[in-house]
Amino acid sequence: MLPNEHTAHSNTQFISIPRLEVEASAGNGAEVLAETETHTYAFHQEWLTRRGLKPATLSVISVRGDSMEPELNDGDLILIDRANTDLSDGKIYAVHFSGQLFVKRIQYVPGDSVRLISSNPHYAPIEIKNPEADGVRVVGRVVASMHEW
Repeated sequence: MLPNEHTAHSNTQFISIPRLEVEASAGNGAEVLAETETHTYAFHQEWLTRRGLKPATLSVISVRGDSMEPELNDGDLILIDRANTDLSDGKIYAVHFSGQLFVKRIQYVPGDSVRLISSNPHYAPIEIKNPEADGVRVVGRVVASMHEW
């Protein structure tokens, strides 16, 4: 090992982000009974800082279903920024709607409607005519995903 190599690694800071026992449905919805923290995942502080992410507003949850394939697969883990709840057209969010938790791409439709779009063409979009009146709650934006083999 080179003399400076150890010094560079000893200054590395990792931040623990809670892994919640929650599944966001990449399909037809998943009921959330509780948000229990099971363990944590470590993220490099510099990586979070470069992306403007604050550790206190982040959670790791899993994806269930195949509606977001090929981007997100069944069993993938996603990093959710709970502070980022302002919907942005084309971005992927965890959205609570009709008692279910979904992970979907957002598409605005003229007339104050929103579509929850799946990447997999076998799933029809879910159109929500009036998101506020229909009780849509944006949990947060998906800012990263992890696929395990």
